[in-house]
Amino acid sequence: MTPDTFWTYVDRGKPDECWPFQGSLTADGHGSLRWRGRTTKAHRVAYELGTGQPVLPHVVIRHLCNCPNCCNPAHLALGSHS
Repeated sequence: MTPDTFWTYVDRGKPDECWPFQGSLTADGHGSLRWRGRTTKAHRVAYELGTGQPVLPHVVIRHLCNCPNCCNPAHLALGSHS
């Protein structure tokens, strides 16, 4: 999947709104897709594309909006499980 194709699965609204992923969802409500040969969560891809920073597998991307299928890079931040 290309970056342009990824964004076709995201309902992009205004800059301050949540942008829900419109593809497959996991049981806990996160978007899920194949990216670079592996299954990953859509918000991780959105963070990477929105910031230009690659997201390593052990890095946590938090939803500042508490909406698990949101892909608005402005609503996403680096974090930890604690």
